[in-house]
Amino acid sequence: MLRAVHFIEIDKNNNLWIETYSGLLFFDTKNKTAKRVSGKKVDDNVINLENTRSCIKDENGNLWIGTTSSGILKVNPDDQSGVYIQSQKNSNESLADNLIFTTAKDAGGNIWIANGLVGFSIYVPYFFPDDNIIDFFYDKDGVTWILSGNGLYTYDEKTDNVKFMNPEIGLTDETIESFSQDSEGNFWISVYRKTIIWNSKTGEKKYFTDEMGFNPGNMNQVIASIAHLPIAEQQENLEHTFTTWQANYEQLDDVCVFAVKV
Repeated sequence: MLRAVHFIEIDKNNNLWIETYSGLLFFDTKNKTAKRVSGKKVDDNVINLENTRSCIKDENGNLWIGTTSSGILKVNPDDQSGVYIQSQKNSNESLADNLIFTTAKDAGGNIWIANGLVGFSIYVPYFFPDDNIIDFFYDKDGVTWILSGNGLYTYDEKTDNVKFMNPEIGLTDETIESFSQDSEGNFWISVYRKTIIWNSKTGEKKYFTDEMGFNPGNMNQVIASIAHLPIAEQQENLEHTFTTWQANYEQLDDVCVFAVKV
C-alpha cells in the first residue's frame, strides 16, 4: 500500500518511477508490471522501506533519488540497479548529510543537493569523449595523460581542456599498451608490436628497433632458443642476455619472466 506519493518521473525508456513515503517503485509501462527498487535488499514485508523525497535526471539519464535518511539513491533505469551516495565522516568530498530535502540540476549538468540543516552539496559531472579508458599517467611537468583504446589524450586541469595527442605524436587509432617517461623527458609509448620514443619538447620521434633491445619478436626468439635447456640454465641465459643488452642504460619499468613446466 502506498501511503503518500511525492513524485512521478518518466525515465528515458518511458517507464515510470514513483517516489513514495514507503519507498521507490518502478512501473514497466510495456509489461504493466511494478516492483520496488532500492540500493538495499528489498523486503516486501517492510512497508516503509525508504522515504523518497525528490528526483532529478543527470546527463546520462540516471535518476538521483533524494531520501530522508540514506542520502542519494542513484538508479540506472536500464537495469533498475541502485547505488547510494552518502555522507562520510571526515570527508569533504561526500554528501554534507544523508537527509535530502531537494535536488536540482543547472545548465552545466551540475547536481545541487540540499542537505538537512548543514547546507548543500554539488556534484560536478565530467564527460570524456572516449569511453575506452585504460590508464592514467602523470608526467614530470604535472600533465595528466589519459591512455585509451583509441590513443592518447592530455588533460589541463587549469583550463579544463582535453587534447587528443595522436596527430601530434603520429599515432593512429590504436590501443596504448604501455606509457612511460625517462629521465631525459622522452616518452616511451608502446602499441601493438612497436614502441615509439617521443620528445614532447622537440617533437622528435623514433622507433625502438631490434638493435636497441628486446621487442616481442626478439624475446620470443630468445625463449624459443633456450626452451630445451634445464630451467636453471634458462634463467642464467636470460639474465645474461638482458644485462648485456641493458648495459648502463636506465631501466624504466619492471621485467617479469616466468616459466611453466608441462
